[in-house]
Amino acid sequence: MTYDRSSTEGLTREDMVKSLSAKYGPPSTVAPPSESAKHEPIDPHAELIASWEDAQTSVNLVRSSFSGDFDLVISSKRLNAEAELALVESAKLDKQQEPQREADRQKKEIDDLELTRLKNQKSFRP
Repeated sequence: MTYDRSSTEGLTREDMVKSLSAKYGPPSTVAPPSESAKHEPIDPHAELIASWEDAQTSVNLVRSSFSGDFDLVISSKRLNAEAELALVESAKLDKQQEPQREADRQKKEIDDLELTRLKNQKSFRP
């Protein structure tokens, strides 16, 4: 969720953390400005400001390095874990299938070349 710039204009990091803490309770992490972690989902260069967590959900307040907007990233820990597992399995499957894909590619290249050769043998006139 990206907050409308006009509704957060002039608010500091501390103001945002205080406002969100009223809804989510005390943050589990507050990153100092000089040591802010990076957060990938919205902006790879987003500055992590604070995090709130429970057993099921993670809520991260980040600030875009590009626009300066505040973003609230809410994610399901269970769904994130399932997605990460699916990515690992997909990478394993890709690696297992790579030799067959390469063999298929090489066979197609040879077959295409042979078709071109046969066509040219019929049509070539010295």
